[in-house]
Amino acid sequence: MVNKILAAGLAAALLFAGPGEAAEPAAAAGGNGTAVAAAAARNDALALTRAQKRETRRSLRQCLRLLGWTDAASAAYFGGGRKNFSADGTQQIGRLYTVPLFGESVQAGTLYNEAGTVETVTMHLARPQAAPYGAVLRELYGEPDAVDTVPSEGGATWEEWHSKKSRIRLYQEYGLAALELTRRTPDSAAACDAAGWLPGGVKRVAPETKPLPALARAIAAQYGIPRAEWQHTRYRYNYVDLNDDGVQEIFAVVDGPYTSGTGGSSAVWGRLRNGRFILYQTFTLVRTPVLVTDRAANGLPHGGRALVMRRSGGGMPPELVRYVCRDGEYVAEPAASVADVTGIAILCAPSGAGVEGEGAFPLPQGM
Repeated sequence: MVNKILAAGLAAALLFAGPGEAAEPAAAAGGNGTAVAAAAARNDALALTRAQKRETRRSLRQCLRLLGWTDAASAAYFGGGRKNFSADGTQQIGRLYTVPLFGESVQAGTLYNEAGTVETVTMHLARPQAAPYGAVLRELYGEPDAVDTVPSEGGATWEEWHSKKSRIRLYQEYGLAALELTRRTPDSAAACDAAGWLPGGVKRVAPETKPLPALARAIAAQYGIPRAEWQHTRYRYNYVDLNDDGVQEIFAVVDGPYTSGTGGSSAVWGRLRNGRFILYQTFTLVRTPVLVTDRAANGLPHGGRALVMRRSGGGMPPELVRYVCRDGEYVAEPAASVADVTGIAILCAPSGAGVEGEGAFPLPQGM
């Protein structure tokens, strides 16, 4: 059964916090050119004073510094703020702060990872259109380093500015403009278990190092990805026997404008047969690594092994989700502690690997 892609929206409640230095993107020496002029003409440019532009740069620099900081350090740095809790009120997921940005008073929020340090800083901006804010960011940092103009299924487009360690991403969704600040070690790159949730004895398995044309063709067809976007869509995969029948299946995660949102990416499970990839099931809101348990979830010989993944982002509190196989289809359920779970972590680069995109192939490779 094919699942529809769920595009997680940005958090309505935003947060900020603490210590650890993330360098801000270097300012461009040149002007912002015709892109800014066009954006201003379409969307009423922000008429900021020099002081307000300096204030905006300073606020973004301070917010970037929060990435990787603890709750206590964050609160001390920003003068307290307000604790932000999950919907059931049982778990603190970050803090809310008010900062001056783009000449506005903006609510900013931090989102913590499993280790309790700041993973993301998000700001819901006052105007519904992102273009005026993008024009200011071009003045401050130059042209964006990456742009996605094709709306995801959730309707989001974005442009982002990079520094060595971090990134500033400006989102445009339906009637919503928002900023998201993160480290430049995305879940879709080589970093393995940045949140530290994997059990200590679990073997880490890196993605395969050769492109798989049959898989690439199946991905393009499954998600209706036009040829113009193939270069912007990457897949990573591992071979894994999920029911101990001796047949190597494939689990692949797909990152790109047609398959990803702020809550994670899409994934496919299937196998090769006669040179074709046979699709068994699709998944959404997937973040790597994926823990494949040693034992079948039902305890039976040749039963399906469980898959455990960590969900976060898009305003959701971090949680572990366990997929169990029922009648040939994986179904999600809340995961209990994985401290005693044994198995392998797939799509996971070895600890210390720092090459972004290792094992990630754009769709055109081999097609």
